Amino acid sequence: MTPRLPEDDRKVTETRLPQPRHAVGFFFVLIGVLFLSAFALVFLSELLGIPLEADSQVTNALLIALQALVSVGATLAFASMGRFPYREALYLRPAPRTAYWWGPIGMIALGVVVAQLGALLLRIAPELASENLQELVRLSRFTGLGSFLVYALAVSVGPGVSEELAFRGLILAGFRSRYSPAAAMGLSALLFALMHIDPLHVLLTFPAGLWLAWLVVRTGSLYPAIVAHALNNLWSTVEAAYWQAEPGVTPMDVVMGLYPWPVVLLAVGVLLLAIHRLRDLKGPEGSPAPDRGA
Repeated sequence: MTPRLPEDDRKVTETRLPQPRHAVGFFFVLIGVLFLSAFALVFLSELLGIPLEADSQVTNALLIALQALVSVGATLAFASMGRFPYREALYLRPAPRTAYWWGPIGMIALGVVVAQLGALLLRIAPELASENLQELVRLSRFTGLGSFLVYALAVSVGPGVSEELAFRGLILAGFRSRYSPAAAMGLSALLFALMHIDPLHVLLTFPAGLWLAWLVVRTGSLYPAIVAHALNNLWSTVEAAYWQAEPGVTPMDVVMGLYPWPVVLLAVGVLLLAIHRLRDLKGPEGSPAPDRGA
């Protein structure tokens, strides 16, 4: 068990943890930093006469990697300026091995269910399938082993690390310092979804944000969420490439494509099993982090 701190030490530690105002403030700081970095990159490319190839997997991989580095830097800088201890504010604690299996498995199963609901929604309102969402699918096509591996690695590891540190680390910790775990998970998932801007992408991303936040709350660790996020992105990229390998299949076809219902039912069963296994975690490392604040 974690040794009990003296009363004065506990008060000092609590005052150094992020609060809800820090979570909201950091969210807007992160948006501003990412926007300015993107603007600076475009300006620099035009100044140097180096065109950014929007349809290149390698170019987009480099942009994703740069965005991830900027996001990680902003998160660590914000935590440092606020004098928040990294281990507590970012949930950098050990986790049970079970979480590294069932966290990703549950997230991929959840993704199947959510994608099915999204495809059904598009049958009703196809205008929700924006150009940006279709472009994201199109970029996942297999054009060559080298470029595809570079892109798949960037789109999985980059957001997996950077977005988890920001949203399931600092932002979740800030909300959880004053609100109930359920409220903190919901608020962090909402901000995470809003970062994706596109309306349909926002709707599809919110459940993933809830799952990842619940995984952190359940295990008290950010690491399983990083693995789950990265493997889910990798799975989605490979799956999109697989479907687009069929002749005549367009990104719109992929976005609106339905899974066979036996696959969806299997995904629901796997998701429920993952929830059950994660809820049964025991031991000091597998116990949920204690609530902080009222």
